[in-house]
Amino acid sequence: MGRQFIEESLLSSYDYILDGNIKLPKTALFEADTAPTIGINRIGTKTEVAVCSLNEPGGPREMMNNEEIRTLYNTLKDFCKPEFITIFTNRGVELALEAKPDDLEIIKVPHAIFAELEK
Repeated sequence: MGRQFIEESLLSSYDYILDGNIKLPKTALFEADTAPTIGINRIGTKTEVAVCSLNEPGGPREMMNNEEIRTLYNTLKDFCKPEFITIFTNRGVELALEAKPDDLEIIKVPHAIFAELEK
């Protein structure tokens, strides 16, 4: 099935609609094969955006560093102007709690989700 299918399935299970119109800046962080999957959920006049950035078992992207988190956050804020952003990841996170914006949530996804979804 692969990483992209699992990311899309995870976002869909939380009622996010996949949005291919959001273009992240082309950097080493977001090459075509590592770009995160992005979904939008509109509830009335409020917009929530979710990003799913998973690392396949044994994959090369073990950590989600401060630069990657800030780039995702700022890009989504500028493009979508959401009230809230959620990042789903099974990667390690390098972001101090006091540096996390109030409208950002990071949810850890267990590595076991790959095993379950690939059955």
